[in-house]
Amino acid sequence: MTGGTRRRTTAALAMACLAATAACGDRDDTATTDSAGAPTIGAATDTGALGAGATGAGATGAAAATTGGDAAILAQMGAANGAEIAAGELAQPKARNQQVKDFARDMVTDHRAMQAQADSLAVRASISPAAPQPDTLQQKLDSARQQLQSQAAGAEFDRMYMDMQVRDHEGTLALLNASRGAARNADLRTLIEGAIPKVQQHLDRARQIRTALGGG
Repeated sequence: MTGGTRRRTTAALAMACLAATAACGDRDDTATTDSAGAPTIGAATDTGALGAGATGAGATGAAAATTGGDAAILAQMGAANGAEIAAGELAQPKARNQQVKDFARDMVTDHRAMQAQADSLAVRASISPAAPQPDTLQQKLDSARQQLQSQAAGAEFDRMYMDMQVRDHEGTLALLNASRGAARNADLRTLIEGAIPKVQQHLDRARQIRTALGGG
């Protein structure tokens, strides 16, 4: 993870930032801070940065976000956005499969643009930053990054990264679907609606690449 990306990831936990073209919300400044409320970034090989999708940590994070108001929704999304950027930057030089390299590049480009859009709206709407997530969230982000770093470049790295990407986007999609009905700010709801098909596109592409890679 580059220094700038690490700062962006950490800042995303405290600032209203988006994971997937969603933007900033309205009033409620109280983010969920219990460990069950944070999106889980798994260090094990069967979990990605956001956990196991709609039935796992992604759903848990979504539930926490919907009960914590717009600030909590944005904190969850910001963590996901930072994780995607960090993982993509790490994967680009290590991936050997060209489809994987291209996917990692596009995740960095897409999620940087999404975060810039969110930051811009946060300024325009004078959104108060969400409370920082617990330290355990950053620890899990670091664990996922370290897992990718420790895996040697090659076919197994490509599969590991794409496994994470499938689960990450499943979790993000669960979060967005749960959040669109809970968001109070109209602009936030609109941008979440626009984000859902984009995240679905990312997920479909990740699944296709992972299937093409084969292996365990």
